[in-house]
Amino acid sequence: MGKQTIKITEAALTTTFDFDAIKKFIEYISNNLNYPEGETAEGEVLVEYTTDEEGKLIEAHIKQNLSEATDAEALRVIRSYADWKPRIIHSQPKPGKHTIPLRFKRP
Repeated sequence: MGKQTIKITEAALTTTFDFDAIKKFIEYISNNLNYPEGETAEGEVLVEYTTDEEGKLIEAHIKQNLSEATDAEALRVIRSYADWKPRIIHSQPKPGKHTIPLRFKRP
């Protein structure tokens, strides 16, 4: 299967999404996000992260917390991902700020 992309045009902004890269990222999180031992809280942690024009992660922080243990695990899994891709706008790589919800549920 070839690379799948979609272009969304709004005003003068065109962003290209690489669905293969998104799928790989989601699979990584699904396989590596662990429910912290001894934790009782269930819910969602929002992580906001920034990538540079080369696709490197330059910053990640908790935008909405759940507990100290779940927040630490959410940051660990985001910071440990190694295959970041740059944001593409008008066919040019750009820095990007993204927010992702990570759901924690007791096993």
